[in-house]
Amino acid sequence: SSDETKSTPMTRERRLPGGLLISDMILGTGPPVKPGKRISLHYTGSLRSNGHVFDKNNSKQHPLVFRQGTGEVIRGLERGLE
Repeated sequence: SSDETKSTPMTRERRLPGGLLISDMILGTGPPVKPGKRISLHYTGSLRSNGHVFDKNNSKQHPLVFRQGTGEVIRGLERGLE
């Protein structure tokens, strides 16, 4: 058995106050992320203007793991998960 959260391929874009544009490429089917909860994910951070990738983690063996809302990752990533 697998304890990975199921996901649905889908793209959703939303702009947050301050101009941050979030593009969700795969939406999870689990409960919303709450502050202090430990989560793991794969991500790609890129510039909308030219597509330049400035950071990514696509290693299936080593997802990024952190606690939401604790400042362990850049604020833009945490805001995108709110």
